Amino acid sequence: MDALSTSDQAAQSAWLGWVEKLFARMSACYGSRFLDMWANTDIKQAIGVWAEQVSTMTHDELKRGVAALMTRDWPPTLPEFVKMC
Repeated sequence: MDALSTSDQAAQSAWLGWVEKLFARMSACYGSRFLDMWANTDIKQAIGVWAEQVSTMTHDELKRGVAALMTRDWPPTLPEFVKMC
């Protein structure tokens, strides 16, 4: 496996930061409903998987997904969030 270039590392770091902000937003919106989803999960690993997926989406798709959060009573799983986008 090749080491990531500096630009790839920066891009990966940016996506991880974006997902961390998204998770913070969902935690604020959904409270324990969101936190309970991750009770027995490695949250860093989950953030990494989410970051991989959202890095393939456009700005408009992600904007749609974030806006759609306010239409849901429960926090989405990753596949649900992708569909929302």
